[in-house]
Amino acid sequence: MPHAIAFVMLGSALAQLNEVIAFVGFMGESAIAFVM
Repeated sequence: MPHAIAFVMLGSALAQLNEVIAFVGFMGESAIAFVM
C-alpha cells in the first residue's frame, strides 16, 4: 500500500505547513499590533 503511505505523508506535511503559516500569521499580527 505505497499510495496510502504517500497520502499520509503528504497530509502530515500539509498539516505542518499549515501550523507554520498560522504561527507566522500570528507573529505578524502581534508585530503589527505592537507597532500600532
